[in-house]
Amino acid sequence: MDLKTFIAGLGFEWSTMSLSMGSDCAFDTEFSISPDEFISFAKIDLLQPDKHGLVNALSNAKRAIACQTDTILNSLVGIELKRLNLPYKLQLLQEMGVVAPRILEKVNILRNFLEHEYELPERAKVEEAVDIAELFVAACSKPLRAFPEEMYIATNEEYLKSGHSPPNCLYVEFVLGQKFFIVKCFKDGSVIGLLNITPRDWQEFCALMRLAISAHPYRGEEKAIKAFLDSLHTPTTHPRNLTWFPSYELK
Repeated sequence: MDLKTFIAGLGFEWSTMSLSMGSDCAFDTEFSISPDEFISFAKIDLLQPDKHGLVNALSNAKRAIACQTDTILNSLVGIELKRLNLPYKLQLLQEMGVVAPRILEKVNILRNFLEHEYELPERAKVEEAVDIAELFVAACSKPLRAFPEEMYIATNEEYLKSGHSPPNCLYVEFVLGQKFFIVKCFKDGSVIGLLNITPRDWQEFCALMRLAISAHPYRGEEKAIKAFLDSLHTPTTHPRNLTWFPSYELK
């Protein structure tokens, strides 16, 4: 059974549902130089009034974007990054809802500019490139700082009756070690339905990612649930080779 069928079978009146988060986690980059450090290097390079400074600033802006992209995908998906080019990785980030399309559009424009490796860039263009890279790194940092490991979707009445863990709800758990979601439906405290969603179930995985990333309190519960439901019906680019994703032995 796929997630769309599973959700439809629950018979929830989604307009009455609210989202609550349980515990969350933070991710650190596994690389020896972080995206923020590359941004700092780029700003220092801009202080040099010569070609060397401009070229280095541009290179470090590009490294910041690439490093942050790899950090996100490694933390949340666990794919073999070396086999994928940057444009494809950015497309995966967009489908996961990690960063707003308007920011990705700026990054894609910047990427075309960065490809002219043997031309001396104008200072104004380099300063803009560093600003865009910094914006991208900051936007992608939000889910890395506080990614929900547990989420509950239930009616307000259920929350009022039983508090944080309602006995009648849709429960979503992100398994950190294996990078997959467990989706359970509870009725009167008992599990009546269970589904495991891995990155191999890419469209459904993206829908749950959008739910998790939109689940921050300042973004609003209604927006998070709507993003989740819309994503279940939004076509995604199927990963070109599923062998790039890790094997899953679910327990």
